[in-house]
Amino acid sequence: MKTSKERTESILKKAEAKRQTRKKIKFIAIMSSAAAALLAFNLVLFVPYTVGDTDISKYKSSQYYGVIQKLYGMTYSPHKTNNFKEWFGDMFKAGASAPNDSMGAPDDSDGDNSYRETTLNQTDGVIEGDLFKRSDTHIFYLGYTYGSHDVVMDSAGGNVTIVNGSDVLNLRVYSIEGEKSKQVTEYTVVPDKGMSFRYVGSREMYLSDDLGTVTIIMPSYEYETRLLYTTVISLDVSDLSNVQETDRTYISGSYVGSRLVDGNMLVVTDFVVRYNVDFGNVSAYVPQVGGLGELKPLLAEDIVCPNGADSARYTVISSLDGKLEPIDSVALLSFSDDVYVSENNLFATRQYEKRVKTDNEYKLCYSYSESEIRIVPYNNGEFGKTRAVTAAGTVLNRYSLDEYEGVLRAVTTVSFIENGYVLDKDAPDPFTGVFRNRCMLYCYDLDTLEVVGKVVDFAPVGESVRSARFDGDTAYVCTAEVRIVNTDPVYVFDLSDYGNITYTDTGTIPGYSLSLNKFAFNSLLGIGYGDTTQTLKIELYEQTDSAVASVAKYEENNVRFSSDFKAHLIDAKNGIVGLGILDDYHEYAARYAIFLYDGYNLTEFASVKMDSTCLDDMRAIIVDGYAYIFEEDGYNEIDGFRVVKIN
Repeated sequence: MKTSKERTESILKKAEAKRQTRKKIKFIAIMSSAAAALLAFNLVLFVPYTVGDTDISKYKSSQYYGVIQKLYGMTYSPHKTNNFKEWFGDMFKAGASAPNDSMGAPDDSDGDNSYRETTLNQTDGVIEGDLFKRSDTHIFYLGYTYGSHDVVMDSAGGNVTIVNGSDVLNLRVYSIEGEKSKQVTEYTVVPDKGMSFRYVGSREMYLSDDLGTVTIIMPSYEYETRLLYTTVISLDVSDLSNVQETDRTYISGSYVGSRLVDGNMLVVTDFVVRYNVDFGNVSAYVPQVGGLGELKPLLAEDIVCPNGADSARYTVISSLDGKLEPIDSVALLSFSDDVYVSENNLFATRQYEKRVKTDNEYKLCYSYSESEIRIVPYNNGEFGKTRAVTAAGTVLNRYSLDEYEGVLRAVTTVSFIENGYVLDKDAPDPFTGVFRNRCMLYCYDLDTLEVVGKVVDFAPVGESVRSARFDGDTAYVCTAEVRIVNTDPVYVFDLSDYGNITYTDTGTIPGYSLSLNKFAFNSLLGIGYGDTTQTLKIELYEQTDSAVASVAKYEENNVRFSSDFKAHLIDAKNGIVGLGILDDYHEYAARYAIFLYDGYNLTEFASVKMDSTCLDDMRAIIVDGYAYIFEEDGYNEIDGFRVVKIN
């Protein structure tokens, strides 16, 4: 028999075992409950569900309901999300960054200190922005500094904080004194609080006729809303030792281009509407203009929504007075952002696919590109009622459009997308199954909007328009078929009689031109590629009674060059052309090359070594026998300014 002590210990062991069992059961119950709760919480947080469908009928009373109806089909698509993203997503947006970056020489006549235009404008009286402007005594260049520092120093030696590490702009002013030329001032422009300057390559500036005001236009980005804006800034430069900012205005969208007409500024921006936009927030889908915190949306009547609009982005055209106060605006939905500005009208294009069914027994379909050209009249900054014409094909850029004596002229490239049947009854025989481009020229009477003249298939099938330039009754067009080896006809059209348009051409030659300009000795200057895109070709053409002949050219292989037309020095009167060139095979050696055409030969007569490889930021002018050359790399590690004696 067990002793009393042994029986007691046995009883205690059994009791302890029961207690441990109860603890385990309780622990398991607690853990099971916790696991169940955690599973339920995870299900609530992370189980995906579909969103993206919304009832837009609740916005019927809004003046923008027609716009909302257009945008809904283009921006709303059902997608998967979960409650974690919806509840806590904003916590991870504070550090979000902006989207990644992907959008000639003046007359040197004597006189008082006055404004000298530096841009070779497409239309007389319509001034374009550029990186530099000049007077008789000073040159103004708009540079920038990447936001890699906390502070920079202004010209007076004070600290200027760079907001959120943003890029800043640097207005630099230089004297025109030949070898004694120097920088006389630098003014730093910083973004507003909560904003950041973006896409510095798109910056431009203007100098007023009285030399008292510099206007700067720059893309910017708002951190809180993650929206892109265009910032227009006015600086008082009447006293170069004390430059002051006077006005600042914002326009929705990224900066595209601008013009100065009769003292009013026309600014073109590109405003993109995001997917699944909140239609309760007007600023998210309607462009705005005004001061920061005082932006006002455009009225619905100022938004053009064409039938067939297929892109949720606007081309926004805004006019500002001399104080940067908004005058008027118009927004064109689904249009391209390259706008041509004539003396009295603005022209924007919208490309789309035209689908046609054939009437033959096979009932086949074919598609080709077509464009709507929207005409926006303006007067003293006010925009009138828009009208439109239609052209087969796509318009390359603003230089492919021109208004002259009440007639709009346009050159286009028609791209066949499917079977490639003929465009219309005026075209040659069908060529079923051939996917080739075709080139057209159209002329429209702006009063009646009727076609008063056209040329169909002026280039070989397969070619596309690569550059164009109009000059009164003459049009110059370069076409090319880009393959491993490029080919290049250049055409000269006589438009003096729209009922009988005639033209001559060079025939097929190597390369193609990115720009065409009237030049010295009644020649035509083309700057572009040789037989490959690694070859620079500068070529001069002359027109005879029966043909267009190449009379001189310069070629250089294995290089890159500035493709921005504004980066080219073009002094047609004196036969001088200059541009930045980068040799990729010699440690990225960059130079600014200046060429002279004497009526017989095109030769390089000046070569200036450059530090920067930003070729499109290079600018140059020639004044009184000196070449003034500018460059920019964004880090303030280069001098950025050179003066060279030209013999």
